Amino acid sequence: MRTTTTLLILTTALLLTFPSGCGMIDEPFADLSVARTLSDEGFLSEPFGIAEKDGMLYFSDGAKGSITVTSITDEGCWNPLGCSSRRVITEKMKTPSHIAIEDGGDILVADSGDHTILRVSPEGEITLVAGVSGNPGFRDGKADQALFRAPIGIAVQDGRIFVADTYNDRIRVIENGMVRTLAGSGRGFADGDSASARFDTPCGIELLVDGRLLIADLGNRKLRTIGPDGTTSTFAGDGRRTVRDGGLTYSSFSAPTDVAVGQNGEIYVADGDSVRVIGRRFVTIVETLTSTRRGFEDKEDGRSRFNRVSGIAVAKGGDVYAADSDNGLIRSLGGRTGQVKEAADLLKTREWDGDINHFHPSPNWPYDPPLEVREIAGTFGEIRGKRDRSDSDIYLHNGIDIPGSYGETARFVSNETVLDPEAVQNVGTLRELIRMPHYGYVHINIGRAADGTRFSDPRFLFDENSGELTVRVPRGTLFEGGDPVGTLNRMNHVHFVKGRSGFEFNGLGPASFPYYSDKIAPVIEKIDLVREDWTPFETEADDERIKVGGRVRVIAETYDRMDGNPERRRLGLYILGYRVFDSNGKQVGGANNDYLTIRFEKLPSADLASYIYAVGSRSGATGPTVFRYIVTNRLNAGKVTEGFINFDKLEPGDYDIEVVAEDWSGNRAVSRVSVSSL
Repeated sequence: MRTTTTLLILTTALLLTFPSGCGMIDEPFADLSVARTLSDEGFLSEPFGIAEKDGMLYFSDGAKGSITVTSITDEGCWNPLGCSSRRVITEKMKTPSHIAIEDGGDILVADSGDHTILRVSPEGEITLVAGVSGNPGFRDGKADQALFRAPIGIAVQDGRIFVADTYNDRIRVIENGMVRTLAGSGRGFADGDSASARFDTPCGIELLVDGRLLIADLGNRKLRTIGPDGTTSTFAGDGRRTVRDGGLTYSSFSAPTDVAVGQNGEIYVADGDSVRVIGRRFVTIVETLTSTRRGFEDKEDGRSRFNRVSGIAVAKGGDVYAADSDNGLIRSLGGRTGQVKEAADLLKTREWDGDINHFHPSPNWPYDPPLEVREIAGTFGEIRGKRDRSDSDIYLHNGIDIPGSYGETARFVSNETVLDPEAVQNVGTLRELIRMPHYGYVHINIGRAADGTRFSDPRFLFDENSGELTVRVPRGTLFEGGDPVGTLNRMNHVHFVKGRSGFEFNGLGPASFPYYSDKIAPVIEKIDLVREDWTPFETEADDERIKVGGRVRVIAETYDRMDGNPERRRLGLYILGYRVFDSNGKQVGGANNDYLTIRFEKLPSADLASYIYAVGSRSGATGPTVFRYIVTNRLNAGKVTEGFINFDKLEPGDYDIEVVAEDWSGNRAVSRVSVSSL
């Protein structure tokens, strides 16, 4: 009886908390089991804000400074963003973020890069609503004199415009030509009245059916509500940076960036690499509609994968539309099926898939002077951690390590504008970094010297209200090549990442680093042959052929070195492969290039590292470096497949297995092992 009473009390409390009156459903919920890609690849660079009105879908592109509209009611067109209804309204903004549509059809835009709120007519005419163009700050008052700092979120109702003034950590209201602060008193976390409430990098903002505002409080990993008088409460999230479904106070959010309200009052959340929902069941819980893993896949039943979902909108029919920012796509969740796109298809068409020299035509090292050659201490695709049979603590290195001295200033290699609202991460740790759209810089004290002295550069925002130093760089901030990033921490190198998040690729060579040189061939130390169950084939004498049979795996222990490396340095390879030759020296299967099985051009998912590196592989800041590649498996364009030499399909006899190891510059090592097939 006590358990039943407790459950009734908890359920009643949840119903009272949820603003839609959960259970009082006006329309059946839409089927959201299928993810589809709507936008044609290459048209968008960084879709961010998204809104729907009267069958028209509007979206902003932060990288291109554009606002686009298209019809979503054309049932005969599976790919509506590729239809003739698509129209670019304007491309004259700096870094547009979230958008809202007024009753008259004008588009309200929070332009983070301009620190203003703008109105765009359907014809593309832009007028200033509030803020001073190009002037960040905080000031209430007359709209044309008020100051904002990289606002991201925006909503509108009955002539009042609500703004998430993101890097002032406040919620502002524009009404009758005046700007006032509705809630917020600086960075931090606190519920309470208007003057007591605190937010941390608030982004998305939406009106609930009961008139309250719902805020995606990014830095606090929570959803917050604000009443008409500014009273602020926590609605959902326990503040931990992870994805956990469940009750409102039990649930966790990874990076809540936008919110939208459906036809029955249910709430959708753009949360990092996932789409979440609250209020689709009788008992109010947070649920995840997609996979939580970053990537790209159109799948059904919660298996679809996204890459930094920044904006979310709900159409009248119930379909959910998402701005999949780092994939550069508009996606939908609904019940209709369509052409399914795989990750490999997307990779082939992305502008950053191949040579990205247009991002910095003059290659630079991330130091001063930028043309001075530096050593390479780590390459793309190397294992990090120690590979044992548990596979639990290994991952693949997604960049190039370039050593420097402790406290040395690291510099941007190219002109870029910050797009990720949380571009700076892991402050105060050895993994501190800033992620720009096409480059990443890791192991750096961002915006400060090694002794903690802060750069005077106002683009870096410092805060210690929580008792610990935090650093932010607002969305829309422009850096030029040669500007200081910060200084090297105790890792004494820049981990330099090339390529967009989720599309990192091998950035070695003179196209990235001037006067790069490598004339040293790799070294193959050992070749091991093992059975399908990983037990080794053995021989009693070194000069005796190894007797093999069945499905055989080939493991090559090998490493590379480059010009300027110390003798102790061990680097990973770029290409590996194998060939089988019969006793007459003829290649089994014919002469072709399929024998090159592993190419470190792009990385697979982190959980697939054990398909590339065998037990005994290890690399890191301390200890020996050992690379044991499973060369019978394949890695191509980020996709991994398992492979073997099947001697059951070959005639009994003597064979040679040749292993090839090649570095980025084309230097090659070859080694053979002799076997007899039983």
